[in-house]
Amino acid sequence: MSKKVEAVVSAMGVLLAIIVDLARYIREFGGDPNAGIHLLSQPDGQSTLKEIARLIAEAGQRFRSSFHLVADYGLSIAQMISLGKYDWVNSDINAENFPVTGQGQQAVEVEFWHPNMYFSNGNEVIAELEQTKSGYRFATLPELLALGAAQSELQWQFPIAALGSIWHHASYRYFAYLDGGGAGRGLSLGYLGFDFRDSWRFAVVRKQS
Repeated sequence: MSKKVEAVVSAMGVLLAIIVDLARYIREFGGDPNAGIHLLSQPDGQSTLKEIARLIAEAGQRFRSSFHLVADYGLSIAQMISLGKYDWVNSDINAENFPVTGQGQQAVEVEFWHPNMYFSNGNEVIAELEQTKSGYRFATLPELLALGAAQSELQWQFPIAALGSIWHHASYRYFAYLDGGGAGRGLSLGYLGFDFRDSWRFAVVRKQS
């Protein structure tokens, strides 16, 4: 059996298992699996089918850890922020505190590093990346803003930090991060001296050789 045929057979098996589980869940909700699944193929069932597709897409998005983006350094920090359409933004995240150094449009692949650990401060986070993912660097603010504009739903799931751009103010160091809550989607300012729960995601980029 060719690899192509094997792949088709495997996909059919997965699809059959999904249909069997779907039928079981329909019964659990008191419905008729035959009628319900048949409805999905009819014009009246398209809205339901579309809603199922949306839920599947959102579920898949939660498991994505790599995003191909374009950071446009021809824009100002204010313009980059505006593209994200955030509900609120910390006013200290600006061009004065976080100057832009790139030029033109640059393709970048931003990945999520999720060490699943508790860190008492940012120095521990930085040291852990150097030890376990030495081929990567932390994403910069423009790269984080490109992510926020292109993937606006991600920050509802977990806070996403960019430790590649640091604002040194007095004896403190600050970084920008995306988060979501009761006030909506936000572009927030974090302090490296604070602790990091294991829910944090850190935006990282593979170093160029």
